Amino acid sequence: MPYLSNRHILYLMKLYLLLPVLAALLFSGCKQTEKAVSSKSASPSPVPFSQIMIKEHEIPDSPEYEKYLEVSSNGPVIPGLYQGTIPQGLAYGKADDLIFISGYPFYRTSSTISVLSGKDGRFIKVLKLQNPAGAPHSGHVGGLAVSSKNLWIASGKGVYRTELGDIREAPNNGILKMKEFVRTAVKGSFASFSGNTLWIGEFTSKDGSYAAAETHKVKTVSGVNHGWMAGYDLDPETDRIDSKVTADGLTYPNRIISIPDEVQGAAFFENTVILSTSYGRRNKSRLTSYTVPDFTESFELSGESRIPMAVLTVKDKIRSLVVPPMSEGIAVYNDSIAVLYESGSDKYRSTALFPQGRIQLLDPAVFMK
Repeated sequence: MPYLSNRHILYLMKLYLLLPVLAALLFSGCKQTEKAVSSKSASPSPVPFSQIMIKEHEIPDSPEYEKYLEVSSNGPVIPGLYQGTIPQGLAYGKADDLIFISGYPFYRTSSTISVLSGKDGRFIKVLKLQNPAGAPHSGHVGGLAVSSKNLWIASGKGVYRTELGDIREAPNNGILKMKEFVRTAVKGSFASFSGNTLWIGEFTSKDGSYAAAETHKVKTVSGVNHGWMAGYDLDPETDRIDSKVTADGLTYPNRIISIPDEVQGAAFFENTVILSTSYGRRNKSRLTSYTVPDFTESFELSGESRIPMAVLTVKDKIRSLVVPPMSEGIAVYNDSIAVLYESGSDKYRSTALFPQGRIQLLDPAVFMK
């Protein structure tokens, strides 16, 4: 047996005492490694699409918001705000008593249509959109409109048609394959329906970041209108767009309304059109009502016959109401004007001013003469 000095014996005793500590550290490290590998290999569980109310920031009782606070009330909670959906279009189908909300994906793969009960605002289902060819659609889906048989989705360079029957039959989290695409004379930024006319509108901005065709500019008494709402009459039997296609592939409208900048949504109420205008996370939005003017002007589209056109100006304005930032689609909903906001979404909630988690319902009388 080799000779061990007192120094060696002391060293071995210290090592012996440290063995339990070293063993515990080694065991803990192995468990952490196992956990990390497991978490990387396992796919994350999807968060169910639902109505979860965000923490709203109270709108100040200031003169600029005084009228809005007086005439507005809380509507349904906007679904999908914690699931990466940015709300855009809003429509109400009276026949089925259903509310439809479109949204584009912040971190998901498909744009969606959410369906709510018109009776109590409860969430019924969410449907993932597919293009007519079957690929996932991740477009902006900026506007919705309901006609007798179809839900129309403004997105990209035109509008998509989907059948209401397909929406009724689809299960929650199912696929909604759009039936056809119509390339319109305007970008598909928002939509509305009135009488037998489907209106598709384009968003433009004063700073030129969002521009329409140069031919869409119209000089008015108060400046320049840069955008259009293109009106398409629907065939009363098929409920489809009944228009010709021009040589450049555009489907030309039956009539046009020249509109101001920054329009995010439109709703027709009696002989009045209400525009939702907003631009920026912390800039005030407005709901402005106009008397629909006569179609006394006209426009020649791609060498075809001239199309009747009405021009919205300050002379047609009835009322402009300041509302919270980031208003989007609007719709006539029973006896109210319903307003959708995108500010409560994952994308904007932390930076928007007064993020909204609910559809707001406004008294339409405030927009009338």
